[in-house]
Amino acid sequence: MNEVVILGVGMTSCGKFTDRSLYDMTRMAVNDALTDAGISINQIRAAYCGNLIPPWDFRAEHILNFTGVIGQEILRPLGIGAIPVHNTRNSCATGGAAFQLAYLDVASGFHDCVLVLAAEKGYMPNREQYLRLMNPPLKEGETLPKFSGPVAKMAVRCLEYMKKYGLTKEQLAWVCSKNHNNASLNPLAQYRKTYTVEEVLADPLVTEPFTRCMCAPNGDGGGAAILCSSKFARKYTTKPIFVATSVVQKGRDLYNPDEPDLDERVAREAEERAGLDPKDIGVMELADATAWSEVTGYWGVGLCKKEEAPAFIDSKATALTGRHPVNTSGGMESRGEPFGATGMLQIVEVVWQMRGLCGERQVAGPPKVGLSEIVGGWQGFEGESASAAAAIFES
Repeated sequence: MNEVVILGVGMTSCGKFTDRSLYDMTRMAVNDALTDAGISINQIRAAYCGNLIPPWDFRAEHILNFTGVIGQEILRPLGIGAIPVHNTRNSCATGGAAFQLAYLDVASGFHDCVLVLAAEKGYMPNREQYLRLMNPPLKEGETLPKFSGPVAKMAVRCLEYMKKYGLTKEQLAWVCSKNHNNASLNPLAQYRKTYTVEEVLADPLVTEPFTRCMCAPNGDGGGAAILCSSKFARKYTTKPIFVATSVVQKGRDLYNPDEPDLDERVAREAEERAGLDPKDIGVMELADATAWSEVTGYWGVGLCKKEEAPAFIDSKATALTGRHPVNTSGGMESRGEPFGATGMLQIVEVVWQMRGLCGERQVAGPPKVGLSEIVGGWQGFEGESASAAAAIFES
């Protein structure tokens, strides 16, 4: 396979933007990525677009002229040419899946410069509508839960782990506090309020053991990247960042706590394909739909053994100044989770960290190796998450 360079990246801020459309977020993210790469849009040979949820105010007729060809439509005002445009929908892993397709395109030698975009209008002002979307269909006599099915499933599995391995709620709260404090240094984050461990624990309870600020908020946002061959990149940069690998996996229908879960399998596949040891990775953006899902990522990536996670949290190794900084952006808990765009937002943060562009939240180095991993999708209360994507970058 050919070497693949990530030449330019761009992203919007995250938040609840009733005045921003998908067109707006696409324009912001794509134009920033093009400017960063130093190229024009007419040099793009193919585009890969990720979007999960059509805007709520769109009606059935928009399936024909918008939703069905969403990438073609939202890129059209930017002057995209008569090139291949591929649309991807893969739950919260949508952005990561679109990125893999773009990576494989360039790695195969089919195109020398492609665009990958993920944009989402994820803010849903109608709470009931949101909860119906995020839960299985109700059976006769059931009432709508007050929180999402994925959060309920994570809570059960977290409580089981806490009972078996001694993870405390205070340790879980430290992970959350770390991410909110990181986000306070990120001008593009949805929430920038700092939280102490005590404040995390005092926040309103969603469901044991999760308080509100331990759970990712829905919102709007978008990210984009320019991927190209190393030959193409030589014209525009002397300090390339290479995509070492990008992988995607489906989750198993039945979850088994005694076997590697989806996030572990996809991370280990990425590390094996890249020929890297976890200790080589200098910065990571891991899925944290709740603080618990970041914790599972610690042993999933290989930073510690499963039973060692409580002690690993106490070591503060994943803080900005730690050995293995995780979610320097603030993560999904505080930077925000615009559903299908999240994987691309993670990638942008990793690239910025590797370039040394993150200001007050910049980790030491800058790091030479970075990893992003996003997990999502629903396969019932008994199953694993439906999809996961991981990518590794080297400078």
